[in-house]
Order: sequence, then structure tokens, then C-alpha cells
Amino acid sequence: MAKPVSRARAVYDFFSSMSLAVTLLVMLAIASVIGTVVKQGEPYQNYVVKFGPFWAELFEKIGIFHIYSTWWFVLVILFLIVSTTTCVIRHVPVFLRDMNSHAENLSRTALLHQPNHAEVACTQSDVALQTMEAALKQEGFKLKRKESERGVMIAGMKGRWNRLGYFLTHIGIVVILLGAVVDSNLMLKYKVMTGQAVPETRDVPISQINPKAVLPQDNISFRGSVTIPEGQKADFIFLPYDRGYFLQQLPFEMIVKKFHINYYDTGMPKDFITDLVVRDKATGKTVEHTLRVNHPLILGDIAIYQSSFEDGGTQLQLKLYPLTGAETQPMEMTSRIGQKEILETTQGKLRFEFDDFKLHNVVPTTPEEEKQTGRKMHNNGPKLVYKIRNEQGTAKEYETYMLPLKQQGREFFVAGVRDSVAEPYRYLFIPADEKRSLKRFMAFIELLNNDQKRLAIFAQYIKSDPQFSKLSVREQALQIQLWQNLIRLFRDAGFKGIEHFIKTNVPEDKQKSIKDFYLAQLTDGLQVLYVEMLKQQGRIKSRDELTDFDKTWFEDAINAVLALPKFGYPIFVKLESFKLLMATGLQVTKSPGKDIVYFGSLMLTLGVFLLFYVRQRRVWVYFDKSTTSDNGHTVVIAAKDNKNTPEMEKEFKRLLARLQQTCGGTP
Repeated sequence: MAKPVSRARAVYDFFSSMSLAVTLLVMLAIASVIGTVVKQGEPYQNYVVKFGPFWAELFEKIGIFHIYSTWWFVLVILFLIVSTTTCVIRHVPVFLRDMNSHAENLSRTALLHQPNHAEVACTQSDVALQTMEAALKQEGFKLKRKESERGVMIAGMKGRWNRLGYFLTHIGIVVILLGAVVDSNLMLKYKVMTGQAVPETRDVPISQINPKAVLPQDNISFRGSVTIPEGQKADFIFLPYDRGYFLQQLPFEMIVKKFHINYYDTGMPKDFITDLVVRDKATGKTVEHTLRVNHPLILGDIAIYQSSFEDGGTQLQLKLYPLTGAETQPMEMTSRIGQKEILETTQGKLRFEFDDFKLHNVVPTTPEEEKQTGRKMHNNGPKLVYKIRNEQGTAKEYETYMLPLKQQGREFFVAGVRDSVAEPYRYLFIPADEKRSLKRFMAFIELLNNDQKRLAIFAQYIKSDPQFSKLSVREQALQIQLWQNLIRLFRDAGFKGIEHFIKTNVPEDKQKSIKDFYLAQLTDGLQVLYVEMLKQQGRIKSRDELTDFDKTWFEDAINAVLALPKFGYPIFVKLESFKLLMATGLQVTKSPGKDIVYFGSLMLTLGVFLLFYVRQRRVWVYFDKSTTSDNGHTVVIAAKDNKNTPEMEKEFKRLLARLQQTCGGTP
């Protein structure tokens, strides 16, 4: 009857089992793959945009977005440490015995079951014995000789340190995992669970952060980041945690003197560098360092890395052009990136939130432009990104280019709008006039919006034009009224507005003819306004003087007017000038466990080297005195390699040939 296994022994066998170790390694591998594919530590809103609200919520609960600091990931590491340590304790005695044992007590039968073996009849046993001992020593084997009444056994072993590779490999894994635990936020999680620390979830100034969200500077380990504008300083970093963050105090303050950035021709950043001054709070000692990517500043067990950059509060000079109303005089505004401005409008209070400024916006050139310039990329120049939010909190995001952009040989002021970051931009193309300005378009928009000015222009035109001057006063008034009504419909809703009016007020059998008539009249009215506007500006004296540029500009302006209803808030923001100010993104880490990891990696590397490049080989030469014949005693030679390589087979054949030559016998 089998002896019952104790509970302690069962637990010991469970932790030292290979199946548990493999399962834990697979879990770590899967988690590591997820952590590589899914970018870690991003703001929660970014994940909502990428995965959707449902999956973002689910992934956050299981820790996909901070996978290396989740409780279950750390728990897997702890279990793997215990499992690997138990496995080492269980197998090291076996390895030690194997390293020190020459297996000189094997029987003749056991030798004949080795992968390589042979029997040789030997007439010169003593000579052969000495010869084989010398040959094995020459090959580098450590020998052990055992004599008995039945015969003499010479057992040789080479590569005993191969077994040490198993030990170093497993212990190296344990040491690496211990280093990972030291650098994990296990202690921070414990403080959160016990209520000693509470992450901050509000967007508030540093002075208003919850004291329980501020971590002392003697924290064991941390990894966080901070963005510092040029000329400013910081003595803290932010540690992301779930949907909030902690503020980690540092034992020094970092002062950014200057930030430099170089670009490739494609517009991608080539190199970004920070001139940094670090001042120790305790001693006042300062260190100046030029920080760049992959060249961190190491201060004891704290490292400062150059990780990113962004706008640091670029100063903006803006003009805001109203796209509705009888006047289009722009309002000037001074602001900066990261700032919010309130503007009173006919639609209520609008809040302008200036989010980002990009100095370079490089895009591929068209085939025609590449032929002309020989360049594959083109810089569209500075771009401003901002939001306009109404009193209900609904926002639209805009991007607008400072300089007019070329499209099919013509220049346009370009602005894009979207209702959410998940949508593509819808672009408004406003044609630039001959002086590359907005003046002509805004004057045209003003005429479309100002009923009185349009009325005066139409009245003057009809009296002076031979075609209309012959009409009666009533007919002239009806013509003016028709133009006015059509332009109002066009201004408010484009061609769809006219179509809707026709469907609502005209019998179905006459709708097509009336539509053609109205569109023709609308075109005439718009042309009249445009030509008279150019006359008032002194650009032309008659319609015949219109240039190809004037005609093309008119068509582009009509297309821009048609796009205005989709532009969101009827305000065009024009960036007049700016004063660039950049901010550097620094990552600061304190990882005392890295030295432990380095040591464990060294052990692991050495262990793998011993396992792969050191072969444990054994050779036995047994002179059997109990078996004699006319040809002398029988000699059994056997060999094995823990990897069973072809080299062992060649080596065995060489030793066998040496034995045959000495013995004068055959196998």
C-alpha cells in the first residue's frame, strides 16, 4: 500500500513541478506581448478613442493599460520566483552528485546500453590500460580508476561545468524576477489599498493636489514624467495610476535652459536636445548636462531621460473674422498655447482653448510639384490646433494653417474642423486674393450678409445696365427682390436651401424649370455683387477687365461659401504672428532593482553559455578479467554525450581505433 503524501510535500511538489513553471512563463509571455502591442501609460481618453467605451472600461479593469504594475502580474512573478527556487532546491543535489560522480560503478551490461559502445579482444591488457589512460588524459578527461576482482574500470568525465549551467540559468531567472519586484510599484499598491495614498483625478494646479497624492522623495522606486517649458523648472514628476496620477517629489530640481530640435526633410524629428541644470536640494550642488535621446543623465540610482517634446506655451497674435453678420472687421486676440479665452458672441459665450502649435507640417508633394521643384516633401508651415466650446460644454476641434497653401496652382487659407478626435477633419478652403490675404473674401462675405449694401448695389446696377433700365419700376423692384431672396437662401443653406424652397412652394410639374431659372438668376446676382465689389475696390472698371485669376477666384469663393454651414462656429481664426516656446518631456526613473537585474542577466548569460557550449562527456574503458579467450581479455569501451552530438561519435571512433591498435584485436 502506497504511503500517503503529506500536505506539505504535496505543496512542495506542486511549486517545484515543471508544469507550473511553464504555465507561469506562458502567462508572463502573453502579458509581455500585450504590454508591447498596447502602448502603456496613455491617458484614459486615448484608449476610449482607440477601443471604444466598452472595451476601454473592460481593459482598464483587468489592467491592460498598466499591465506591468497590475497585482496579478506581480503575483505571477512572485509565484514564478517561488516555483523556480523550489525547483532549484529540488534538483541541485542531483546536479552536484552528477558533477562529482564519474559513474565508475557501472556494470558491463550498463556500458553495453550506452549510445556508443564496443567490445575489443585485447592480448596486451596492461599496455592497453596505460595507453587508454594516457589518451583520455590527453583528450582532457578527468579520470577515476577502480579495480576489482572482475576487472579494472577507467571512468573519464569532461565538461562537468555543464551542469552548473542549469543552476546559473535558474538562479539568474530568480534574481531577475527579484529585481523586477523591487522596481515594481508593489509598495505603492499596498499604500493605496490601506488608504495611505490616494491618486489625484482632478486637473488642478500643483498647490491644490490632494496631499495623499503626493509621494515623498525617498520612495523606493518610481518611473514618471514631467513636461518643463524653456526657462522654467520642476522638482517633481507625475506617476500615472489608473485614471489618476501621483505627484512624486524629487531630491533635486530640474531647470531647462534651452531646448533644441532638428528635423529630417520629411518633417520628422531628427534629434531633440535639452540643456539641463540639476540642483540638489540638500547640498545646493548643481550639475549641467546636455540631455538627448538614449543619452540619460545618471544621478546615483536616479536616471533622467529625454523622452519627448511639445509646445511650451507659444505666444499667439490672432485675428478672429466673423463669417456672419453685416460687418466682417476682425477682432484681435492675444493668447498662448495652453490658455483659454472667453468671447461674447451672438451665439452666447464661446471658450477658445488653444491646444497645440506645430511649426513644421511636412507633407508629400504632388507629382507636378515634384517635377517642378525636385522635392518629394513640402512644408505647409505653422499650424494652430484649438477648440471652440459653447456654454453647454460641446466643443469642436479646429486646425488652421498660418500661411496660404497651394492647391492645383491656386492658394487657399485652409482650416479644418471635426466634432470629435475620432473623426477626420472637414476642411474649408478660402481663396487668397492677389496679395495673399483674406481681404477680398471677407468683403464678398460682407456683401452676402448685408442686405442694405446688396440692395444699394443691385439698385445702382439695374439703373445703369441697358438690359434692366428699360424695365418698369415694378419689374426692376421684382428683379432686385428675386436676387435678394435667392442670395439669402444661398447664404443660409447653399443650393439645398433653394431646392427646399422650390419643393415647398412650387408645383411638382414646374419644379425643374423653376430650379433652372432660379440657379441662373442666382449666378447672375452673385456675379453682379462680385463685379461691383471689384469696381468699388478700384480693381476693374468694367466686367470685361476681369482676369483669369478673378474668374477662378470667384468660383473658389462660391465653393467656400457653400462649405461655411459645415464649418461649425462662424468664426475664422487667422494666426498673424507667434513667438515660439518649446517644452521638453523628461522621464525620471529610480530603479535600484536594475543592478539586481543586471547581475541576474549575467548569471543567466553565463548559464546559457555553459549549457550550450560546454558538453558533458563521459568515457568508460572496462578491462573484464572474467572473460578470456585465445585473443586475451575482453575490453569494453563506451561513451556518451549529454547532447548526443556527432562530435561524440567521432571522438568515440577515434578512441576505439586507438584501443584496437594497442590491443591488436577487433570488435
